[in-house]
Amino acid sequence: MSGNIQELKNSILELTLNITKRINDIHDNFSDTNEFENDRVFFLMEDLSTLFDGINSIVDETNTIDLLEFSEKLGMMIEALESNDEYLFHDVMIYELKPVLEGIYESI
Repeated sequence: MSGNIQELKNSILELTLNITKRINDIHDNFSDTNEFENDRVFFLMEDLSTLFDGINSIVDETNTIDLLEFSEKLGMMIEALESNDEYLFHDVMIYELKPVLEGIYESI
């Protein structure tokens, strides 16, 4: 495995951990205050897109990552945002996307 691929994998692992922590923080805050944090959600969605692109560039090296499932969860979150359904967004984020991210972390 080339050094560049390993560096990219390390960055993906780090970003995955960071995103998972932020998902927990956003969810906990929403559960406690019922306040939707637009700025944090916007940055989370940007970083999820970056993570998707990074994983897509190494998917040939790691055949165990299911990008289709990741993509579906992102699509569900975007649809929830577009319909202003904050509860659905949080449910998809914590109960569907987070396990996918944990699986990706374990697969790399």
